[in-house]
Amino acid sequence: MLPAIEASAPEQSGRPLRILHVVESLGSGVTTALEGYIRNTPGHVHTVLAWRRDGAHTGDALDRLAAAVLTLPPGRLAQLRSVRRHVAELRPDVVH
Repeated sequence: MLPAIEASAPEQSGRPLRILHVVESLGSGVTTALEGYIRNTPGHVHTVLAWRRDGAHTGDALDRLAAAVLTLPPGRLAQLRSVRRHVAELRPDVVH
């Protein structure tokens, strides 16, 4: 079990939370859920880091709703490295 995480300074300062959504395989159900999360928390900055399957046409609105939609590279090791690099660069308050 992971330890509990206490509220951090961003919420206390009134600054929007920076949220990084990491998605192993972006498809219609996951996309719909992400869109709902982003629509229901408009005061925060959402970035999506995802692998979009070949031929997956979700018709999603993520490009309009999120601050950025970034693509994971093919291959699990490359994806892990990419997540690590983006977390270091973006310094999100929440990784989801």
